[in-house]
Amino acid sequence: IEDALLPPIYSSAKQLNTEELLPYWEYMFIWSLFLRKHEIAKIIWTKTKHPLFMSLIAFNLCKAVKQETNDNVLIVEMENIMSEWSTVAIDYLNECYQMFSE
Repeated sequence: IEDALLPPIYSSAKQLNTEELLPYWEYMFIWSLFLRKHEIAKIIWTKTKHPLFMSLIAFNLCKAVKQETNDNVLIVEMENIMSEWSTVAIDYLNECYQMFSE
């Protein structure tokens, strides 16, 4: 009777599709970015399944924070971190290009 009152997404009969979930390291990476622990994020990034995507997410998250704040110190910090993540993404792409061009 209780299941009839719940929306379908909360049904106990629904199985969790693990393909819809991010791998563990991706969650840890995003969590470290939200906490502004960028040194930890760099370490976790090396363990992620999709490092290029994760570096772009980091860049865009910092860009969004920069656009939403009036704190000049935070703006400078986000610009520096954005520069680091864009360099990481470019270096990763260059490394992939070199591996596949050989």
